[in-house]
Order: sequence, then C-alpha cells, then structure tokens
Amino acid sequence: MQTCKERTETKLRIKHSLFHGILMPVSSRSTAESALETIRLAHPKANHHCYAFRINPKKPIEFSQDDGEPSGTAGAPILHRLQSEDLVDVLLVVIRYFGGVKLGTGGLIRAYGEAAGNTIEAATRLPLRRFQTFRVQYAYDLESVVQSVLHPFPVIFRERTYLEEIAVELLCPVEVSDQLEPQLRAIRHLVSSLEVGPEVVVADPNHTS
Repeated sequence: MQTCKERTETKLRIKHSLFHGILMPVSSRSTAESALETIRLAHPKANHHCYAFRINPKKPIEFSQDDGEPSGTAGAPILHRLQSEDLVDVLLVVIRYFGGVKLGTGGLIRAYGEAAGNTIEAATRLPLRRFQTFRVQYAYDLESVVQSVLHPFPVIFRERTYLEEIAVELLCPVEVSDQLEPQLRAIRHLVSSLEVGPEVVVADPNHTS
C-alpha cells in the first residue's frame, strides 16, 4: 500500500481531446472535495472533471465520478488504476477538454484509464507503514535520559512543544514498538506523563527511493 508524495500533473491528447491528469495526496473526504473544487475553479472551461479517490488505509473508502461522461466510462477506470496500484489517501482527477471527436464508450474507458495511468506513473510514491503513537512529557533536565531511550529506535517526532516542560508525540514502527514501550515505562517514574496512543498508518518519511 502506497500514497503519493506530492501533486503530479500530466497531459495526454487523443483525437483532439486534451486529458489533463492531476494526482495529489489527501487525508479525508472533505480534503478531497475541497481540492476538487479548487481544481474546478482553475479549469472552468473544461468539459468534464472526472475523478476518483481512495482514503483511509485501514479500511479504504472509495468514490468515483463520471461528471457527465457516459456512466462507467471515466470515474471507474480512474478508480481501477488507483486500486491496481494500491494507492490510498489520494485524489486523481482527469480533466477533459473536448476536441470535437467522439471517442465512444470503449475509447473513453481507454482514454481515461491511460491518462490516469500516466499520471500515477509520473508520481513519486511513498510506502505506508503502521506506527504506534507515544506521548511523553518531561522536565528539561531529563532530555538526555529520554533521548538515550529513544535513540536506538527509528522513531519519528510528530510534534514537539517547549513550554514549562518538553512534550513530544512520536511514532514508532509497530514491529519494534513492543520493545520501546517497556523501556519508556521503565522511566515512567521520572517523566511527568506517558501515554500510549492509537496505532496509525501513514507515509514513512524515512523512506528513500
């Protein structure tokens, strides 16, 4: 399972029609709908803004829209490409500027599928990984103690605040979180608070292609 790193755009011309593909990361349905509206406003003269999105890595939610094209000829092939590449937390829009030549049902399915595939192929992808969330709050003079516990593990700092005390939210890959947790609990009497949060599935920022 993967997601895309950043917005990617490609263009494909078939029988005078321009198919403009846009793939971008989104974190929720509302984010996808907001991004889609922005794209619509940026391309007001396009004949169709067909799209599909998949969100929620734990239990993917899927939706597609033909936006005036014959049923099943646009949104479905776009969604199929996302499914076949196992991409999640993404929105893929294919904008069509009609060129005057009708493509027919089969031609539309091939055109939208090809435009979607080209855009996915051009994108930089990131693997999704399962992480366990931990939240720790501690006094400034305990920084070296906490860091000595964390150092051997490939943790990711999701959030840090420096007020009266240091508060951090960190992510630890689930395959080693059961080793980190007891070591954090061993210093529980020293820190102000220790919470084990929910498991999350997010892009791995340590991944290098």
